[in-house]
Amino acid sequence: METKQLRARANIIYLLMVVFAAAIAVKLFTIQLLEGDKWRAKAEQVSTTYRTVQPDRGHIYSEDGRLLATSVPEYDVRMDMAADALTDELFNAHVDSLAWHLAQLFGDRTAADYERDLQQARARRERYHLVKRKADHTQVQQLRTFPLYRLGRYKSGLVTEKRTVRVRPFGRLAARTVGYVLRDSNMVGLEAGYDKWLKGTTGRRLERRLAGGVWMPVDNGEGVDPVPGTDIHTTIDLNLQDVAHAALERQLQKHGAQYGCVVVMEVATGKIKAISNLMKSSDSTYTEGLNHAIAEATEPGSTFKLASLLVGIEDGLIDPADTVNTNGGKVRFRDRWMHDSHEGGYGRISVERAFEVSSNTGISLAVTKAYGDKPKQFIEGLRRWISIGYETLFTPLQILTFYNAVANDGRMMQPYLVDRVSRNGRTVKSFEPVVLNERIASKRTLEVARRMLVNVVDTGTATNLKGAHFSIAGKTGTAQIARQGGYKQNGVSYQASFAGYFPADAPKYSCIVVVNGPTMSGYYGNVVAGPIFKEIADKIYSNRLELQQPTQLAAVDQRRMPVSLSGHAGDLRVALEGLGLPVQVQGDAQWVTTQAADSAVVLAPRGIPDASLERVPNVLGMGLKDALFLLENAGLRVRVAGNGMVKRQSIQPGSNARTGTTILIELA
Repeated sequence: METKQLRARANIIYLLMVVFAAAIAVKLFTIQLLEGDKWRAKAEQVSTTYRTVQPDRGHIYSEDGRLLATSVPEYDVRMDMAADALTDELFNAHVDSLAWHLAQLFGDRTAADYERDLQQARARRERYHLVKRKADHTQVQQLRTFPLYRLGRYKSGLVTEKRTVRVRPFGRLAARTVGYVLRDSNMVGLEAGYDKWLKGTTGRRLERRLAGGVWMPVDNGEGVDPVPGTDIHTTIDLNLQDVAHAALERQLQKHGAQYGCVVVMEVATGKIKAISNLMKSSDSTYTEGLNHAIAEATEPGSTFKLASLLVGIEDGLIDPADTVNTNGGKVRFRDRWMHDSHEGGYGRISVERAFEVSSNTGISLAVTKAYGDKPKQFIEGLRRWISIGYETLFTPLQILTFYNAVANDGRMMQPYLVDRVSRNGRTVKSFEPVVLNERIASKRTLEVARRMLVNVVDTGTATNLKGAHFSIAGKTGTAQIARQGGYKQNGVSYQASFAGYFPADAPKYSCIVVVNGPTMSGYYGNVVAGPIFKEIADKIYSNRLELQQPTQLAAVDQRRMPVSLSGHAGDLRVALEGLGLPVQVQGDAQWVTTQAADSAVVLAPRGIPDASLERVPNVLGMGLKDALFLLENAGLRVRVAGNGMVKRQSIQPGSNARTGTTILIELA
């Protein structure tokens, strides 16, 4: 009985399974044959859609037109192995030669490896087979001439997926100021500040979603092309930027500092000509990180004393000739003691001398005597600044703007970094200098201030900055900066600074240097920050003929010709003749080697191969500007070490210049 019941139940289950299978078969038949067109249309709608196409960002240029940031195209090379026109006969006839060309172009795999991958992808009928990631524009142009690919997209199945990557051709130079764009679209620097000009307008194209979530473009002729962004032209002088960067880095390394910044500004306009920000990384090297010059507000220290005296002199309450007793370099203000850096103080000295030697006690006593019963007047005059620069936060750029106004006859200019915006070489917007304050003080007060700033260098705390050919005006600063957590919790670190301008008698450039956390070889402003300022000033002065006096130019020893860089013949002739040096030209070559003869500088022809010959040019003895022009024109990627004249190039002149190859040039 039990056996019959089990058999009956089994038969019922079996029958139900047969009925269920039959129902599935009927449904499949209905969907496949009767409703096939309907469901295929719906599937096509789901897997195909219009997607956004990002435009190329505009370029960022230096003042002389060199690229500081640009968008470089990068491609993924793919193949549609099931393209309608790609027959087995066509594929098999070209696959081996195509594989050989791909191996030669990319050099990452053998021809046999490429052929095997292509054959396997063809067997699987892959619609979006990856051939190569991150191919550059030149490589893509070349592979379009390869066997099979030269037949065009529809016959060969070739698909190139373009995207752009942002690069800075000059690496670390002004990197934080130029800024960058992250993958999550976050931006900093000029990239962020001028994004509305740089970003362009997005387009759209029809794309089909394939297996694995990959999207393949579908050319239906109805897409909208993206519009590239406009270009911005900065005020940055790249040669000056290089000088500032190198000088700052050397001094930071020498003193083991935590970070530092330099800003150089054109006095008359407020144009920022150079801005460098370096901070110590975990491996003790220095990199461009936070833009300390603009974003880091700290206590300015003694560079602020100028503002304190400017207010007092302008109000008629402080006379530079007034005397103060520095009381052994130690004065008590309420519950705190103020000290001078000079042990024992300076005795009784004039206010002007107190400024020159940066006496904290002297300046504070003078300000207290003048404003002790009317502090509000003093605070309002300073716009909430106080006498020696403590407990008041300012960025280096704000302090520089003040010093620049003193150099500019009291006219305070707004600092700016972008000169104009252009599209296809035509200016679409210009940015003119902006005056923030026509006169920050009277002519008499400014004359006194400028005299004191000159005396700081001549007889005060910065005598190590005195030069033989031109004068510097400025003020040293040494501040104690609270570490994170406050003075009491974690103590202090030192911050050395120097702010000023040059030439002192006819100011053209102002500059501020700030070095935070020096740990070796001293921490005072004249020792740590001053040498950076002087190196920058010396190099600007020696390379700007308009800054030099005619008598100095005439003093060049005509009996001994100077050694000069090799390079572009036209540029060299202009420079040498401008210096009053006799020039002897041999031939009419565009590129020359210079020789210092007894009576003239000889320009001898240097054979530079045409870029189309794909040969590495000889750039030994040239400056960076000419060397970069020739090497990049030959299709090479250039890495630079050092500064000065090219002393070594990693690829021998005359060798094959394979496009995209990296060459290292060492300067000294």
